[in-house]
Amino acid sequence: MRSGHQRFQSGERCVEAGRYEFDGYVRDPPEPLPQLSDWEIRVEAGQMFPKTRHPNRPCYWTPAAAGIPPLSNAASIAAGWAV
Repeated sequence: MRSGHQRFQSGERCVEAGRYEFDGYVRDPPEPLPQLSDWEIRVEAGQMFPKTRHPNRPCYWTPAAAGIPPLSNAASIAAGWAV
């Protein structure tokens, strides 16, 4: 976890729309890690934070750093991520 950043868990409602980055699994083991395309998502206010897709596991998300381009264009709640 990056210090000084807020963390959100899979299943929690998003209060501020934006880009969010994978920040670890809720439970051990820490591997396998998600695929690179699953490390960043776009979440709208009111939507629930998803689990990772590959593998399908509860995780934590942190706001993506401002000014840094997205890791991928493929990650989106609208793409059918399971919660």
